[in-house]
Amino acid sequence: MFKTNGTAEPLEPTLTGKVVRGGVWVFGIRFVNQLFYFARLVILARLLAPRDFGLFGIAMFVLGILDTVSQPGLQQAIIQKKDNSKDYLDAAWTVIVIRGIALSALMWFLAPSAARFFNVPEARNIIQIMSLSIFIQAFTNISIVSIQKEMQFHKQFIYQVAISTVDFTVAVVAAFLLRNPWALVLGVLAGQTVGLIVSYAILPYRPRFHLDFRKVLELTKFGRWVFAANILIFAMGNGDDAFVGKVLGAVMLGFYQMAYRISNTPWSEITRIVSQVTFPAFSKIQENVEKLKESYMNVLHLSTFFAFPVAGLLLALAPEFTRLVLGAKWMPIVPALRILCVFGLFSSINSSFSPVFYAIGRPSIMTKNILISLVTQAVLIYPLTKALKLPGTALTVVLANLVCLIVMLRHVEKSLGLRTLDILRKIGPHAGMTVVITGLVFLTKALLGGHLGLPLTFLASLFIGLGVYLFYGRSLIPSFRPYWKAIWR
Repeated sequence: MFKTNGTAEPLEPTLTGKVVRGGVWVFGIRFVNQLFYFARLVILARLLAPRDFGLFGIAMFVLGILDTVSQPGLQQAIIQKKDNSKDYLDAAWTVIVIRGIALSALMWFLAPSAARFFNVPEARNIIQIMSLSIFIQAFTNISIVSIQKEMQFHKQFIYQVAISTVDFTVAVVAAFLLRNPWALVLGVLAGQTVGLIVSYAILPYRPRFHLDFRKVLELTKFGRWVFAANILIFAMGNGDDAFVGKVLGAVMLGFYQMAYRISNTPWSEITRIVSQVTFPAFSKIQENVEKLKESYMNVLHLSTFFAFPVAGLLLALAPEFTRLVLGAKWMPIVPALRILCVFGLFSSINSSFSPVFYAIGRPSIMTKNILISLVTQAVLIYPLTKALKLPGTALTVVLANLVCLIVMLRHVEKSLGLRTLDILRKIGPHAGMTVVITGLVFLTKALLGGHLGLPLTFLASLFIGLGVYLFYGRSLIPSFRPYWKAIWR
């Protein structure tokens, strides 16, 4: 267990307000981004074929693996540092630029081999053009990390929304004109190009080339564990994609990735908001154990309140949602989609741990536990996928995350002194209400399905589920009141 100075200093009054205001801004960022993302997903799902998504998914897998295995974790190290981090920006930016140029070239030359591995020759050109993505991102203004460190999320709002707007516009227009996976490629590259420009327009800092090995080595002492964790997270999060693409083919990969994206959205957006805000906030109180425990439990309470019921609604309404929103050609994703909703429940808890362990300077805990989860996934994925196809792959992901959750609870108990029973009591009411909401939606569908037709049955079930959810949330207003007060401090 990490040590404190023996005092019980309260969290500075302005920090709570910063955290909550930051959370509001980040929520705004993710809300707008997801409006674009969801609209883009629905439009492209109707204009493009599952195979098009599979081809693009192969390119993104190659890009992701190269990016992840060479990610030194310098940005996270800058955020975690309590002292002045501006002295490290130029050194970090120089390393990132050199890395980006090298990776872009490597991805271009590896494209033919990757296409042969997946037995999809037409993926070669897509992979090569997507290599420009790494090159563009490398030159982004490094002081973007200062936005998160200082919790100036209004600037990040401008940056992220500009990227999403351009990505959406270019991808949709290109899909109408081309009707092939190049629409997805053009959208990503256009968005990142605009992001590069905006990063310099909204931030006064101008990085310069300055390779300071001492500063880089100092950052990598923390970043090496982030680097290792990122590799394992990527392997765990994308190993299933690679397996499906290799064993079941590009079409089934398109189905699986669509199911994963839809089921992943509720919890990933909530936990992303939480992580962006709480990591710098927790870093500021890393020596105050009691305050850190209290803050973590409040964050867990808030994030699971939003994540659990949304995942339950999606699980219950998966068939209707898929047919009405994506179209009949996507119906094969429903079984895997429902299983992956359970994965979302576990992940919403697992993801809450990383800001705490990063803040107290113990990222090794996350790395080791992700490794355990990865080994579990590697052992189970072949037999379950062979027996059950896509649902088997989805079940593998669920079981791997369950193992990770069990182990992480033990580490939280040792590092923070929080008992597993305390954590379960905090999230138990949300889990119970999720079961109630899901059951009511299934019951509504059974009673109305033969009378109202698919669209009206879907809307009626959704409104009943949301109504119960809002009524439940109303009973929790007193526990959320401190957050609202903090916004206006």
